[in-house]
Amino acid sequence: MSGENLRIGINGGAGRMGMAVHTCLQKLYPQSTVIIFDSNPGFERLSPSSTFGLSGILDFSSPEGFTNVINTVSELGVPLVSGTTGISEHQHDLLEKAAKVAPVIWASNYSRGIALMKKMAALAAKLDGFDVEIVEIHHKMKKDAPSGTALTLAETVKSVRKEMTPVYGRSGIGDVRSDNEIGIMALRGGTVTGEHRMYFFGESEHLEIAHHSESRNVLAMGAVLALEWLLNKNPGLYTFEQAIGLED
Repeated sequence: MSGENLRIGINGGAGRMGMAVHTCLQKLYPQSTVIIFDSNPGFERLSPSSTFGLSGILDFSSPEGFTNVINTVSELGVPLVSGTTGISEHQHDLLEKAAKVAPVIWASNYSRGIALMKKMAALAAKLDGFDVEIVEIHHKMKKDAPSGTALTLAETVKSVRKEMTPVYGRSGIGDVRSDNEIGIMALRGGTVTGEHRMYFFGESEHLEIAHHSESRNVLAMGAVLALEWLLNKNPGLYTFEQAIGLED
């Protein structure tokens, strides 16, 4: 992606991640044209008419904004990289339908380190007799909890151990921990960009896999790299892992 004659739209471009993506695009591809779409006053809302002629769309908006971008992509066939979290099962279904007419990537996290963490988690999940717990920490302004990344990590474990069931937080006095639980804890405070820890507790030993995101620039860079990879692809639902070479 040389940046020449490219017109890239950022849905949710006035938000923290949207601004980080904008900065990344300006740095890597200064000759490209970037159009900001946002639901906040003073910004243009994304629609099929406003996105005509775009080379691709980067989406870091809200569940409501996600539906809007999916409808637009479905109509125009524009390549889409989305990192919007908190979306419903129905919206995931809409994403799959959009992928029939456009190349699409959706990921809860565009950090290459998190992508590798998922691979490590899938391997660790094969260990018999190990209890799995996930802890995630984010800034106090984050609206969804647990984070999309924590849910993705839990799904990674569940893909290996089908019987596992997420448990969100614990309180009170009840039954002892089930072997089939995946405990997920969400902490919020300060300006933490993102921290995820996975624990695999065995008999007299435990394994910890941790990832610390020190800047949103890490996520922005990953999303831009994903779009660069996606631009010349046929319609389909692709993964971030494919875009960075961790999957075929």
